[in-house]
Amino acid sequence: MDVSYNARLANDQCSTVIDISLTNEIPPGSTKGVRPDIDSIENSSCRTGSPGVWYRIFGNGSAFQASTCSSLTDHETSIQVYSGKCGRLNCIDKEDDAVESVCPDSKASAVNFKTERDVAYYILVTGRTANSKDSGIFGLTVTKIVPPLENECGKAS
Repeated sequence: MDVSYNARLANDQCSTVIDISLTNEIPPGSTKGVRPDIDSIENSSCRTGSPGVWYRIFGNGSAFQASTCSSLTDHETSIQVYSGKCGRLNCIDKEDDAVESVCPDSKASAVNFKTERDVAYYILVTGRTANSKDSGIFGLTVTKIVPPLENECGKAS
């Protein structure tokens, strides 16, 4: 049993989220010593997520990709994306198992999500398991992507 105590990280609760944008570089993050944000996760529509750190970005109507594909990432990561407000989050998407097409490193995670203008999107980066050994440093990027023309069901040929 691990009974060590770690001070709470600045953004390991939804209410203390770090705001990011497509134009600013995101400093390296850490999941070491994070504690779960039970209220935000259990009250969300997907009820999933482990202890992790929170980021918020506002949509512009484009599709975005959140990824931990970085030489800084030293442990297996997972990403969940939500919209709404802390304590009442709506699940948008979670880690894409086909991340190998984005990054050959099996430690990385990636999520693609379509945004609406001026809507807040909450990105939760966690270790892939709740095991304290599955934590460490990661590099997060959020980029605008252009999905294939036939990506939406109504536009399929």
